[in-house]
Amino acid sequence: MKIAAGDVNNIWSLSPPFGAVWVYKWHGIDGSPCINLEGTKGRWHFIPGEELQAVDVAVDGTVWGLSKDGRPGTFDWTVSGWRGEWHFPKDLKEPMLGVSCGNKANVWAFNEMGLPFQYDGGNWRICSPPASGNVVAIQCGADGDTWAIDADGQPFRYDEDFDWLKIGEMKVKKIAVGNFARVYAIAGAKNYVWRWRQNEDRWAHILSPCPFFEIAAGHDGTVWAIDGHNKLWWLYD
Repeated sequence: MKIAAGDVNNIWSLSPPFGAVWVYKWHGIDGSPCINLEGTKGRWHFIPGEELQAVDVAVDGTVWGLSKDGRPGTFDWTVSGWRGEWHFPKDLKEPMLGVSCGNKANVWAFNEMGLPFQYDGGNWRICSPPASGNVVAIQCGADGDTWAIDADGQPFRYDEDFDWLKIGEMKVKKIAVGNFARVYAIAGAKNYVWRWRQNEDRWAHILSPCPFFEIAAGHDGTVWAIDGHNKLWWLYD
């Protein structure tokens, strides 16, 4: 199972084993969306159509998916909150392995060789990878803050003036970016959750109930993680 989060009201997932797409809807007593989980209930809603290898959602409602053959595309609702359609290019010269959106104007991807790309003016523009080598993951926050992980698990943060900046000394397995101030990772032998403390220049451990294997962070401080049994956990940090 894979998870993507823009905020508490924008949660998407891909279910194993084939990548079916789902969106989570919280409902209050009157059936309206809620801003927190207290006194609420909700359920996963299946989105008919494509099966994907990756999906991401932003706080502004922007949704990007990655088809099984590596084509990044956007999603538009035809019936708001219930069903819609994907728009994938018919031809793509450069198949991608991952895609991430922080907002409508900040969308990143990386290809099979681990080279990062930024979506700019309707086209994919190749960017230089970190100095240590190519990337195996890339994530973008609501404010455009973008992080990547290289093949050795070293995290980097993108800076328009200085390109990719090495962040910390700890190797990580997964990374999640809500915004500049909310960056989380799965790391260590026990696969626990850590948060980057910008003012302290270090990764701080967050008490974790079990090992996690997927993680997503919202702009509003919500953090979502998947355990080894494909169960979803939620944290408000």
